[in-house]
Amino acid sequence: MAAVCLENAVNRERLRLAGLTDSLTGLYNRRHLRHRLEQEVTRARRYGQRLSCMFVDADHFKAINDRYGHAVGDQVLTALAQRLRARLRTSDLATRYGGEEFAVLLPQTDLRSAHSLAREIGAGIAASPLILDGGEAVTVTVSVGVASLPEGDRRTAREAGEALLQAADAA
Repeated sequence: MAAVCLENAVNRERLRLAGLTDSLTGLYNRRHLRHRLEQEVTRARRYGQRLSCMFVDADHFKAINDRYGHAVGDQVLTALAQRLRARLRTSDLATRYGGEEFAVLLPQTDLRSAHSLAREIGAGIAASPLILDGGEAVTVTVSVGVASLPEGDRRTAREAGEALLQAADAA
């Protein structure tokens, strides 16, 4: 009986995590980002800390899919997610926003530091081509937009968070 209860608990946790993560990249999904965004805005305001956001977009991704096929496109997205995660702190929240776009929340990070990290991520990804199963190398570049939560913003946490996402996406 105890084993069945434990198995049920493990399965429920797996289902919960499946609803919050992207199955291809293993990163959190947009739903989880929206949930955490409001929390992070509230936390940043409460403790007087900075909160920044990055949008990372794979350049010319359609051309990769067209030339190599969608299976290679999936390999590229997975590699981008791994490379992105490797350059972030454990407190940062990397998510697959959609398609070939990733959004990253950077708690306790000012705009200058976020820009520096964005340059580091872009250069690191471009410098290391992805080696395909057949041995061919594919160079991938990314465009990164950065924004920071403005100090003294009087909007609700949800509105301010959405504005932060939109500003990073536009950048």
